[in-house]
Amino acid sequence: MKRIQIVIFLIFITLNKLFAQDVKIYHSLQEAFSDSTNVKSLDLSENNLVELPVEILHLKNLEDIDLEANPNLNLGEALHLLSQLKHLKSLGLGRNKLSDIPTYIAALKNLDDLSLEDNEFTDIPATIKKLHIKSLFLYGDKMETLHLKKGDLADLTDINLCVNKFTIFPTQLSVLPNLKQITIWHNKIRFIPRAISQFKQLDSLELDNNELSKLPPEIALLKKLHHLSIRFNHLKSQDIKEVYRITSLTGLDLEGNNIEIISTRIGNLKNLKYFNISDNPITELPFEFSNLQKLQILGLNNLHDLDWAHAFKLLQKLPKLTALGISGMGLRKMPEGFEELRQVKSFWITNNSFDKEEWTRIKKLLPNAKFE
Repeated sequence: MKRIQIVIFLIFITLNKLFAQDVKIYHSLQEAFSDSTNVKSLDLSENNLVELPVEILHLKNLEDIDLEANPNLNLGEALHLLSQLKHLKSLGLGRNKLSDIPTYIAALKNLDDLSLEDNEFTDIPATIKKLHIKSLFLYGDKMETLHLKKGDLADLTDINLCVNKFTIFPTQLSVLPNLKQITIWHNKIRFIPRAISQFKQLDSLELDNNELSKLPPEIALLKKLHHLSIRFNHLKSQDIKEVYRITSLTGLDLEGNNIEIISTRIGNLKNLKYFNISDNPITELPFEFSNLQKLQILGLNNLHDLDWAHAFKLLQKLPKLTALGISGMGLRKMPEGFEELRQVKSFWITNNSFDKEEWTRIKKLLPNAKFE
């Protein structure tokens, strides 16, 4: 399961990068040099590079270069050349067996995004800490702790620390004044210190696939937190009680825990637009669920013991609900009340036991809906 989720995550990152660009991506130096004035994105990953040719300076408009998986590259000289490209904003150095970064990187004055995934780092390199980058990708390194001080990475807004070796959530990140997004999947985090309250600007926190069995009360002090994802941990109903105090949340993902009861206090989270409680032993939704009047996307997948008829009565009262996941219901017949979900435009409804006749009936009940 973990391997599948990692692969999906990497595919998502790759597609996100591709779709974020409206420009052509060049995949070789020869191709790039033949069209030098138009080159903005250059992917030289897995090219067995030893050095970058000086002719790369002809790519005056280059904004994004990926040097992933070129472990024999003379990185110092490469960075010295790249520092002369004034429009360069994004640099990929993943899978290069790096444990440090040459000081030349400081000369890349306009760099915004830096990817250092799958290297040998046990801490953020000192040469990186003084950069004015906005995004730092450290997926798949060997970090257990971080050492940061005031003034480090002063402009950083987004950090990815997935697949490292953290057992305690690194609250040292709170010294980064502009940090808004922390993604730290697939570590072994068991404990979140009380210092989590110091993240005054945090907008998004993703702690999926760790070993959490409790959330500290101080997490409710994150007044600007809009997105919280704690999928696939070891959390029970009483362990998430602080979540119901984070009234700023617009997205909450609790999939794959041991939650049996959704508290009546769920009604406090009136700003929720996305909510996922799939793969939990939940049997009933509280009446206060109908208070989620802004909810647009809801995941109720693999809730085999849920009182679906009661759930559908509550969901009818959510006017903005447009996408609903009800895969793996464990039923042969759709319960009553489903036909009243006319506001829902898309249903995820796979892995059920409906026969052909029941599928036909379901689609007739809501003929304008899309079934995935």
